[in-house]
Amino acid sequence: MPQGEVKLKSVGAQPGYFVRGAPNAAVVITLPTSRARYEFSGCIYWSYSADPTGGRLRIAGGGFGFDVDITTGGPGFIPFSIPQHATNNTAIVITLAAGGAGIVGKLNLLGVATE
Repeated sequence: MPQGEVKLKSVGAQPGYFVRGAPNAAVVITLPTSRARYEFSGCIYWSYSADPTGGRLRIAGGGFGFDVDITTGGPGFIPFSIPQHATNNTAIVITLAAGGAGIVGKLNLLGVATE
């Protein structure tokens, strides 16, 4: 590939990566342990139906220790322009914390592929 050229690859949608939680319940998406390495290079989108109490997004496993607080309802996102992948053979778990009484969380993961 010539220098400066970028090759884009299509990634199919996977229904398990678009999750709506129950009121006051955590929402979890797990990229399972596999010989094929899972990677994501799109975005993680989330929303809460109202301002959460204890709102938080966490990515753990596979060498990740990503953890951010979410203080307002509505949508938010984190783009990953450089592909991210596990550095060991453990599952990657993405968790949107329970938002509080009556608050519904939604978690969407775009750009997941196996290598």
